Amino acid sequence: MFVIHNSCYVYWLKEGAFESLFFITFVLYKPIKFFKMAKFLSIPVTSEGNQLVSADNIKLIEQASTTTVTIVYGGAAAQDVVTITHATQSSGFQMRDDIQNAVVAAHQSMWQNVVETVAPSKAVSGIAIA
Repeated sequence: MFVIHNSCYVYWLKEGAFESLFFITFVLYKPIKFFKMAKFLSIPVTSEGNQLVSADNIKLIEQASTTTVTIVYGGAAAQDVVTITHATQSSGFQMRDDIQNAVVAAHQSMWQNVVETVAPSKAVSGIAIA
């Protein structure tokens, strides 16, 4: 018997004219840890270029008014709220949907793709966090 690795043993058996090599693997129960890469939205802001906004730990994305979308983040200690100010939309939830779709796309992408670029339907004039 030869030990290749702590959980794998190799046995060499010689029986008559047949020689056999057996690998026996012992699987030990160990919890599998998954690590998730942080994801960000890249939002174009008029006269400021693109700004990165976290796409992680979001609790709510809401069309707060005809000119703002809020992203509420949750945590154990407190909540942060990001307010995205944009050009007026007459009705509907298109800007909220643009942000929601970008968050979903960010989390569906491969772990190496950290930034998802948002293509908003209305011009964004500012991003603030409170």
